[in-house]
Amino acid sequence: ISHLYFDHGYIHVKVGKPVIQMSPDLKYLDIFITIFEGEQYFVGNFDFSGDLLEKKNVYSEKLTLKTKYVFNRSMLSQDMLSLKRIYEDQGYAYANVSPLTNIDEKSRIIHVNYQFEKGEKVYFERINIKGNSKTRDKVIRRELKIIEGELFNETKKELSKNRVLALGYFENVEFKTRQGSRPDTMIVDIEVTERPTGTFQ
Repeated sequence: ISHLYFDHGYIHVKVGKPVIQMSPDLKYLDIFITIFEGEQYFVGNFDFSGDLLEKKNVYSEKLTLKTKYVFNRSMLSQDMLSLKRIYEDQGYAYANVSPLTNIDEKSRIIHVNYQFEKGEKVYFERINIKGNSKTRDKVIRRELKIIEGELFNETKKELSKNRVLALGYFENVEFKTRQGSRPDTMIVDIEVTERPTGTFQ
């Protein structure tokens, strides 16, 4: 319930503990929940600070939450991921995006300042494939858009996963990442679950 209200601008909502009462005929339970929704808040101005790689208008274009919109926490979280993707696609695998909010209680407006920490660039050190007992490695590798020694790129990693899954040979495909031999390297473990083949009797 709280999440529903947060997504409709009620940032000070308070949800009371449920009160349960038995119906007079003892067949049903009635549940009463008290909600104090408070005032509804709207989006104010956006700003961007910290380790900026692009001009501010590039970041603004990625936002789905706009000035004068009713504040929506789910949209704010989604925008954080979109902004983070800008950095991940340029090799900053461990970039961090933090939305700092400044609330104007009188005007019921929330101003948001996205702060960026890019960290260090990361390279794909090694790509391992596991779980393919019948499918050869090369069949999987030719679908990959990521290359060992190349800069980390989240979009290419996601595209690679979708391409391997689209082969139709696997029930499940997972790309798991871990630190390589150095802090600026990453190992990708591709774990596949092959579909069962037909049996002959």
